[in-house]
Amino acid sequence: MPNVAQFQTRAMTLGRSAHKVIQRVLAEGLAADALGRTAQLLDASREVLAGEPLGRRERAGLIEVASAAASYFKHFPLAPGWRFQQAEVSLLRDGRVDVVFRETNLNLWLVDELKMGFGRSLDAAIRPQIERYVHAGTEKWGDCFMGVRSPGCAPR
Repeated sequence: MPNVAQFQTRAMTLGRSAHKVIQRVLAEGLAADALGRTAQLLDASREVLAGEPLGRRERAGLIEVASAAASYFKHFPLAPGWRFQQAEVSLLRDGRVDVVFRETNLNLWLVDELKMGFGRSLDAAIRPQIERYVHAGTEKWGDCFMGVRSPGCAPR
């Protein structure tokens, strides 16, 4: 039976892996059809997890990572015109935002700070982080900065 520390380590590894899958798929471009998206997410999850072995329950971990990434793409799509720009962007000395998007016609910028897990119980804990990113984004892009989304992505 795993102890609390092992559970937390696994959860952190799964969250980090889901981030990498989302960022990889954004960089590649999301497949247009449902079957293609499923294959793309599973392939990316396998590749990412190959570099971060989970030890026990690897198949369950694969499903959790792919499902969390699928949840992000299903529940947090952007309107046409928005384009992925970069992942893991330094806006501050002590922090990196997970994903940056740009709407090219109007030169608008948007940041996603991905959060893995169930529910929104972390809202109060992450509020200072989001506020720092809003301030940094406003300094960098001025009135063209649309804000920070904090999508909660969990296997569904």
